[in-house]
Amino acid sequence: MRARMFREVVTGIVSLLYPPHCLLCQAALVSQTRELMCARCWDALPTNPAPWCSSCGRSLAGTGRDVTHCAACRAAPLPLAGSRAACRYAGVAQACVVQLKYQRQLALVGPMARRMTEAARLAPTLAADALVPVPLHPTRARGREFNQAALLAHDISRRLGWPVLDDVLVRQRPTALQSQLEAPARRRNVAGAFAVLRGSPVRGRRLLVVDDVLTTGATAAACARALLAAGAAGVGALTFAHG
Repeated sequence: MRARMFREVVTGIVSLLYPPHCLLCQAALVSQTRELMCARCWDALPTNPAPWCSSCGRSLAGTGRDVTHCAACRAAPLPLAGSRAACRYAGVAQACVVQLKYQRQLALVGPMARRMTEAARLAPTLAADALVPVPLHPTRARGREFNQAALLAHDISRRLGWPVLDDVLVRQRPTALQSQLEAPARRRNVAGAFAVLRGSPVRGRRLLVVDDVLTTGATAAACARALLAAGAAGVGALTFAHG
């Protein structure tokens, strides 16, 4: 009891001396929160408005009532049962991804996952039996020391109650950074890069691949192909942003 009271006192003193600030704009936060994003930055997250491409989840706003797929997915359909991104990859959303992935601002996982959870709840086709984070190759995982897709998946799991299958999908060879490649090269880069471990509980299950950003959909599609080949009943994708 005394130890807990001491910790609470120390935490209160530290908060007074060093009040929490928004990780994006540095504005002081009025209330104590683990999600270090101010209301202004939250409201400034660029929306991904309806309607959406039935395959990759890209916004089709302004394209006409009868359009169900974006031009890219009509040309090269993705093996996804559906996909949704919480935001467009611009402005505050882009800053979130960069700060999380490259500046290790892990406190951004909370607000990013909250936004993704809201998007998932509005997409009945994404209802899943389990979440599958896009894996890193062990070499990159050792260098980064965390997998942002896994962190997001576990926070979403806590909010939706869907379990996370961390160890079913592996990246069996290192790949170049997708952000540095054009669309055709992205598809070649991740073709056959993922595999499902033998005995993994995916057969007959509806799975939702989780990642931070979906641009061409090449990575999500490669993951989906591996999971479908292992017997998954269907695979969708949920990301924080759509590039």
